[in-house]
Amino acid sequence: MRQPLRILPFILFAALGLPGAGRAQTGRVFDTMVANKCNKPDSALIKPGTVDTYNAQAKGFNDCLRVYVERENNKIARLRSDASGQFDAIIASATTQIRDIERAINTAIITAGIVNGVSQPSELPPPAEGLASFPAPECAKPDEGLLKPPRGKKAASLASLDTYEAQRQGHDACIRLYIAQAKNQIVQVKANAEAGFLRVADEVNPRIHAINVAVSQALDDAIKASGERNAKAFAFHSPQLASGLGPAQSQPGGVLSSASLYGQQDKPLQKPVFADQPGTETVTVTGARLPRSADMPTGEGDPDAISCRAPQQVEGSHLMGPEVCKRNREWAKLTKNGQNISADGTRIVAGEKQRTYHPQVCVTNFPISQPSVMTTTCGTPGGQ
Repeated sequence: MRQPLRILPFILFAALGLPGAGRAQTGRVFDTMVANKCNKPDSALIKPGTVDTYNAQAKGFNDCLRVYVERENNKIARLRSDASGQFDAIIASATTQIRDIERAINTAIITAGIVNGVSQPSELPPPAEGLASFPAPECAKPDEGLLKPPRGKKAASLASLDTYEAQRQGHDACIRLYIAQAKNQIVQVKANAEAGFLRVADEVNPRIHAINVAVSQALDDAIKASGERNAKAFAFHSPQLASGLGPAQSQPGGVLSSASLYGQQDKPLQKPVFADQPGTETVTVTGARLPRSADMPTGEGDPDAISCRAPQQVEGSHLMGPEVCKRNREWAKLTKNGQNISADGTRIVAGEKQRTYHPQVCVTNFPISQPSVMTTTCGTPGGQ
């Protein structure tokens, strides 16, 4: 049974009740609010004859504060939504890779079963078609001709049977090593996904934290203004003035403290997990990790061995592409042809050497009468 993928959750801070971190920014936050027309009511107006003006200013400030916090709430909601979308994309990519590797493992198991007479060729899954698909097993099968009796004999010789058995055991050992490498590659795919989750979190969490801190400080400023109002009102309050002085103590939601972050904004996103999937076969082989490299493997070494290229960032995206594993002979062929596999694993692209040896030349043309209308064409000199 596959274990759920564990990642570190987002660290989201509540807007209220934050510790004293960032208090030095309070003035700047309030200045920003003032620039956004959230003008603090003038407490000097809390006196007979001008209290209505104060109350009007307080209502305007309160309404402005609500709009400000709602806008910040919406920013956090968008950040959370974008992060969730990236999580979904990472899970989808990793799940596709895992399914592909499991297909390869099942192919290996059935292949071994065919050799051992317990499976049929019709049970084999269809071959993979994707450019980044995990390589199929290539284990030399035992020579069935060794089981046939020589001409004039009723049975194969003991030497032939011993040779066949040695070949069969070698095939089984090869299959087991292949399965171990493939299962370890599943572990690597999940580790890559965890790293992807953390990259998203590291990018989004500071932005959410900054918004939470700014809103918290703005609300603290509102609370301070409310306390200033109450102090002024108390100073002027007397039996003679009671009927003429009444700075509003409450409006819908409360004057000067009506805004707060939505409750869900101080909760972490649910951590992504992979759905449980059926296991294939319990195989434990130490030292069966496939070699990996950040750049495309050159194909050196055993041509039949499998090497992997670590995930690369997809062009125009913050996300990483799949880990691509191929046999060294395939990597060597790509290297010889000056080619590479795209970061998303879907197409063959020019390699670094090819781009260096055959750089493109771009020419921009525009009519003199309309210099803003430009057309740019790029090509390789000599049409290479």
